[in-house]
Formats: sequence, C-alpha cells, structure tokens
Amino acid sequence: MVRPSRAGEARAMRTALERHNLEIVEMRDTGAYVDGGDVIFTGREILVGLSERTNSAGISEVARAFPNWPVTAIKVKKGVLHLKSMSSMAGIDLIAIGDSDAGRHAWRDIETKAHYKYKKLAFPDNNGANCLFINGVVLHPPKEEYPKSFAVWETLDCPRIALPNSELAKLMDH
Repeated sequence: MVRPSRAGEARAMRTALERHNLEIVEMRDTGAYVDGGDVIFTGREILVGLSERTNSAGISEVARAFPNWPVTAIKVKKGVLHLKSMSSMAGIDLIAIGDSDAGRHAWRDIETKAHYKYKKLAFPDNNGANCLFINGVVLHPPKEEYPKSFAVWETLDCPRIALPNSELAKLMDH
C-alpha cells in the first residue's frame, strides 16, 4: 500500500518502470508499508529497516518480491526516520553507519541477523555515513558538511568523490 503522501512518487516510478518494460510486483497485503529509505541491497541480501515507515507486512512483501535473495529485518529505533538515515553501503561488504545509539543498535541487529558478515565503517554523524557506492566509487558528503565524518572517509582506500548532499538531507526530515 502506498501512503497518500507518497502516491505521486509511486505513480512516477510505475511509469518509469513500465517505460523500460521492467517487471512490477504489486504488494498483496493492503496493510503493508515499505519506504525506500528502509531498503539496502548489499549485493548479497536485502536489509530492510523495521521503522515507523516500514512494517513487518512490508518486509514480508519485499521477501515475496525477491524470492532469490535473503531479506533481513533490521530494527530502527524510534525517532529515526529509516535505516538509510544512519547507514548505507560504502563498498563491497562494507556498511557505513553512524556511531549514534540508533546506529549501534542497528549494527547489532546486522551482526546477529544478517545472512552474511559485513565490515563496519563507523561515523560520528549519522548523516555523515550517507553515501552511494557506484561502480567502485564512493560518493560521500564533503568536509564542509560533516568535518568529523569526512576524516573517516579519508581512511577509505578506494576512489571517492565528495558531493554536497545538503539538499538531499533536507528531504530526510520530511
């Protein structure tokens, strides 16, 4: 089910997928909710945050839609919008995660529930852990936005590009 506030996004996504003849899987459970900010594909499994925006029924729907991939529920502490508010993939088997109470709680879940083992790259700022790992390159926030977290990014031995994400961060608050 699509939350009313997100209906426009769902219609636009459907149109884009149909334009490229990609398969669309409908959620069967009308009480199921899944927010894209709760879904992290690790390359080995799908981690899905159980949050205020994604419920257990939604996680079950993700598992039904992707039967060939393990789907692992990760509890997101109250007050945190979703799983990607504090974590993201920063490389092959490498998860960038904020060193907040919520981030540590989520990491414990990942360590104990995930089907695969991952390395952790801890950040002093939850938003400082926000990144995209694309074709071996990490796009991450610049020093001006998160100076302490930037120092962590500098320890990573791979191609990196610092890009401002202040506009994206604003969306996380809504």
